[in-house]
Amino acid sequence: MHLNSRRVALRIFKVVAWVFFAVILFVVGMVMATVSMLKPEELTPLVNVVANKVLNADVSIDKVAVSGDRKSQYVYIDVDGLSICSREMKSLPQSVRDTIPAWGDTLISLKHFHGGINIAHLFTGVVDLRDISLTHAPINILFVN
Repeated sequence: MHLNSRRVALRIFKVVAWVFFAVILFVVGMVMATVSMLKPEELTPLVNVVANKVLNADVSIDKVAVSGDRKSQYVYIDVDGLSICSREMKSLPQSVRDTIPAWGDTLISLKHFHGGINIAHLFTGVVDLRDISLTHAPINILFVN
């Protein structure tokens, strides 16, 4: 009887392991398929709208491209022409705005961003970034009292 229950437990373990493996493969496949279908012409307006809603800023992006690496689990993001201008500066009184430099409301103006993120590690709660590069990225930090 002890040998029979051991076989049943081993079979249950094998079935659970195969189901888990199949789910992981399905999710990775769906992510890779989605990445291959996202063209910059469709993705850029979507990112612009979402960024303007989520951030308290005027966000302008020229182009967003997403690509996947089939040999690893990394998804790469390329952003061209990113500009983020604070909406808070517009609500300041005119007397305060006159003392702020001309580019004072621009938080960042980025010519190009490239970076990769490991999708498989996201499921375990680990953020694994790779190949982060910023081109012509002036960042303004301004304090107004």
